[in-house]
Amino acid sequence: MISATTEFSVGTGCFAFPALDISAARPINRRTSLVSNGQPRAAIVCSTDNSFLCRLAADLQSCIETRAGVRLPIRADTDIEFGDGRGTNLIILGGSHQNRLARSLGYHHLFHADRSMPGRGGYLIHTLHGLFNDGSNQIGVACDEGSRETVVSRVRDGVEQAEPGQWTLKRLHAVQAGNEAAGEVQPADVAFRAVVPGLDLPYEGFDGGDESVVRYVREQYDSGGFEENRYNLAGVYAAVKAFQIWQLTAERTFLDLFKALLWGLVDYHLATPGGAS
Repeated sequence: MISATTEFSVGTGCFAFPALDISAARPINRRTSLVSNGQPRAAIVCSTDNSFLCRLAADLQSCIETRAGVRLPIRADTDIEFGDGRGTNLIILGGSHQNRLARSLGYHHLFHADRSMPGRGGYLIHTLHGLFNDGSNQIGVACDEGSRETVVSRVRDGVEQAEPGQWTLKRLHAVQAGNEAAGEVQPADVAFRAVVPGLDLPYEGFDGGDESVVRYVREQYDSGGFEENRYNLAGVYAAVKAFQIWQLTAERTFLDLFKALLWGLVDYHLATPGGAS
C-alpha cells in the first residue's frame, strides 16, 4: 500500500513521504496575470444559475476591461473540475453553496465561504498561489449585494500594468465579516490562546522566530522516534486552525503562527532522515 501510494504521489508530481529530496521551489507568482500581450490570461468562474453571481461576474469583467483593455472570459462552474484549467488564473465567485470550484477549495481547507461566512453585508477575497505547481493562481471571491460595490472596487484598485501589454492583479486577501459571521470567531487573543494553549507568550507582538516559539513548535512535533512514538499531531491541527482563523479574520498574527508551525514540521522531517513518526 505504501509503495503504491508513493508511486502514485510521484507520478502526479507530489512529494512522497518522507519528502526529503526537494529539487526546486514551487513556482509562485504573488501577482495574478490577467492580460499578457493583449490576450486574457485569466477567467472568471461562476454558476450560471445564480443571477447575482452572473451580475458580479459581468461587473468584474467590465471593470477589468476598463483598466486593461481586454475582456476576460466568463466560464460556468459546471465546465471546470478542481485542478482543470492549469496554467490559467481563475477568479472563482461565490461560496461552497454557490460554486462547485469554491466547494472543492473548501473540501481542501483552502477557501472558507458558505451561507454563514462571510455573512450578510460581508465579503471575502482570498488569493491562492501556485496550487497546481504551474505558477497559476486561484482567487476566491464571496460577497452579497450589500458588499458587491466594495468588492468590485477592491479588485479594480488591484489591477495594475506591469509593463506594456501586461496587466496583473495584486495579491488580495481581504475579509469583512457580515452579520452571521461576526460571532463565529472569538476575540483574537482568546482564539490565539485556544490554538496554542501551552505557549506562554502574549498575542500582541507575536514573533514566530522567537526562541520560545521555536522550542514550543519543536516539542509539538517531537515523537521521541519510533521507539517512543509519542502523539505529535497537535502541531498539525494547530497549524490548520491558525490558517482557518487567518482566512476568517485576516489577522496577520495567525498567518505568522501558521508559518511557524509549518516550518517547524518541515524542520522535523528534514532532521529525521529515516522518516518521521
